[in-house]
Amino acid sequence: MKLALQTVNCLAKVEALLKIECLRALEQSFYSNALRMMLFCVLLQFEFPALAGNFIAPVAIPADSPLMTSLVQAYQRKAGRYVMHTQHVQADGSPKYINRLISEDSPYLLQHAHNPVNWYPWSEEAFAKAKAENKPIFLSIGYSTCHWCHVMAAESFDDETIAAMLNKYFISIKVDREELPAIDEIYMTGVQIVSGRGGWPMSSFLTPEGNPFYGATYFPPLQFSQLLQKVEEVWRLDEARLRSDAEKIRGQIEKILAADKQAAFSEKTLSLAVEQALARFDTVGGGFSEAPKFPNETLLLFLLDEWRRRGDIKVKAAVEYTLDKMASGGIYDHVGGGFHRYSTDSQWLVPHFEKMLYNQALLGRVYSEAAQLTGKRYYAEVARETLDYVLRDMQDDQGCFYSASDADSEGEEGRFFVWSIQELRGLLEKKDADWLIDLYGVSQSGNFEGTNILNLINDAHAMEGADAAFYQRLGRIKKTLYTEREKREHPLRDEKVITAWNAMMMTTLVNAANILGNENYLASAETCADRLYRQQWQAKHGQLWRIAWRDKVSIAATQEDYAYLAEAMIALYDATEKARFLQRAETLAQRMIDLFWDKKASGFYYSLEEADTPLITRPKSTHDGAMPAGNAVALHVLNKLWSRTGRFTYLEYAKKTQAVMAVAFSQYSLSSPYALTAISNLREGEIADKIYLAEGHVRAELKLTSSKPAPEFELRISIDEGWHINANEVLQQELIPTQIALSTEGQIEAIRYPSPHSVALSFQPTPLLVYKNEIIISGRIKPLENSALLSLSLALQACDYEHCLQPEKRILMQGIEK
Repeated sequence: MKLALQTVNCLAKVEALLKIECLRALEQSFYSNALRMMLFCVLLQFEFPALAGNFIAPVAIPADSPLMTSLVQAYQRKAGRYVMHTQHVQADGSPKYINRLISEDSPYLLQHAHNPVNWYPWSEEAFAKAKAENKPIFLSIGYSTCHWCHVMAAESFDDETIAAMLNKYFISIKVDREELPAIDEIYMTGVQIVSGRGGWPMSSFLTPEGNPFYGATYFPPLQFSQLLQKVEEVWRLDEARLRSDAEKIRGQIEKILAADKQAAFSEKTLSLAVEQALARFDTVGGGFSEAPKFPNETLLLFLLDEWRRRGDIKVKAAVEYTLDKMASGGIYDHVGGGFHRYSTDSQWLVPHFEKMLYNQALLGRVYSEAAQLTGKRYYAEVARETLDYVLRDMQDDQGCFYSASDADSEGEEGRFFVWSIQELRGLLEKKDADWLIDLYGVSQSGNFEGTNILNLINDAHAMEGADAAFYQRLGRIKKTLYTEREKREHPLRDEKVITAWNAMMMTTLVNAANILGNENYLASAETCADRLYRQQWQAKHGQLWRIAWRDKVSIAATQEDYAYLAEAMIALYDATEKARFLQRAETLAQRMIDLFWDKKASGFYYSLEEADTPLITRPKSTHDGAMPAGNAVALHVLNKLWSRTGRFTYLEYAKKTQAVMAVAFSQYSLSSPYALTAISNLREGEIADKIYLAEGHVRAELKLTSSKPAPEFELRISIDEGWHINANEVLQQELIPTQIALSTEGQIEAIRYPSPHSVALSFQPTPLLVYKNEIIISGRIKPLENSALLSLSLALQACDYEHCLQPEKRILMQGIEK
């Protein structure tokens, strides 16, 4: 009689604690065997007296099963060691519901362990259950600090009516993306294919075999409830169609993520490339090859990026030594600025005197970036002189740039560029002549066929530490020499305007305008961009022309023309924030995809299929030569467009292009250093003074407001309408605050964050503290000796009113004037 009374009381408590929706889903489990239920209740009173007064309801789990016993035991072991996230709490503070996630160790999964949803962790058991009962799977992926994951949990997963539907019609799986990033990547790809966007919480519907047929991110409760009903109905009435859709989506995911076995990008590729570069480094002459020596600009750009990211002292030393040697040698035009194509010897002394536009574009970029990283004035001077040479001597009357100048004049190679000691003494005052002859190693016998190629090889460090008076004197003398040299017969100038090469120069001019503080560079780039787009782009036919000569266009553009021009348009957009440049970049990128993409094996072909002269094959540009490979530039473009627009298509094509490039990397890690830089940007984010976060919804720009005596900065963060980031201080422990810190040695002496907005939420008592629209974070840095860079680390998490994107941590960098 006593046992029966205990049983009745236990059953009464169970029924009182469970709402009717949950009972319908659980009635078979609870009432199929009354005796087992009685025994379970008694067992609970004897084995777990702390729970006897308040029965924890199993979620679609037989109450007398060993599983239920183990879940209660897991709860008792973990009690007090985690925070329960549920509104269903009994009078004594114990949870009303329990599910399989209580046995997991993930903080995120434990947040859902007391939902009324019958959650499974990612497991064979879940899929076996789905197959046995032929039920679709609802997969929810998130992480413990995801704000909109918490919102959906409170609104939907803790709602008993919604939980009842999930328990009756679906097998529900909860995944922590930080635990299982591979699972997250697979299904995030599916969500982005279906919805065109991604984020967390990620909500996917799968066949019992795990193939997704629908997915999105956050759903409001009413919409989610209606969606569950619709999915259940379609699965019941038209299962074959959903399975067919799932097969198609699965195939797309495989194409995006599954590269050729030889094309999987290795985590070691970047470090191996650095090792191989250093192994090739010429410790005597500088550079990375024997004579003839080419500048190898894409390798230098890659090493500069690695130095910027890792701070590798060996990389720094190799790059600086090479740049010093090149700028000291005869490959550099010390009078007119700019670089000759390559050096015939191992000391960079005797060049092939031809000057190519692409060399100026690439080396102008190399030296301006090096000036920013090192603070060396001479690197900045070399960059300025190179770009000024292009603007002065290689620019046409419509603002774009000629392609090259010859090596020969007056029937002799190099005649235009060399000097005799008598010429110099006849042009300059004695003091200036003696000073210059000594500085540049001029002799009576000369160093090139009885004449002199000006060089600093014997005094490579003459420019380091030179004061303003030194540079003023040298500049005055150089102007005299340049004026005299202009009287000579000039080498032939090739006045073709080549789209790709002009685009390379525009990109360099934009970057240098910021680094060197010359707005004329930016204006020149913008003028050329508008001219090229007006003259060489035929919008009506979606046709880009490669060549313009005397205002007549010809030759259908190659893939590299589209890629380089899109890259330049993105650089201009970043610098000017003019929407037309981003729109042009997207137009060019899409046309590049339409015309050149290999639909079978991925990657971009170099030429059009409809070429006038049939080719035995359509080649793909995957190895850097004198210029970056077309596929490498495309990789930069696609990644930049993805980060600025959030359009998943660009990321999809970027990943496929990376997989194609990885074939070459598996054979030789330095096959395309420019692609390696793009891959670093894709994996780790771009490092610049202006960066894009949150799929383009957040922009951050770092500016120095003063350099001396202590650098002061402003970090301006612009946030799209409808989006916000957490404030620098948050009231919820699980949220990611917006924080900045130095990413290099040093100390921020003072930092000022703005006041946040307070946002009230219906499902929690404490408000959110957020930043919206535009904010400025300012501070002052304790000055460091020999430091040329201000490098800040920015951490934030962006959310809109439906979902949160993953937290991001990025680096912003700005040069400090010495």
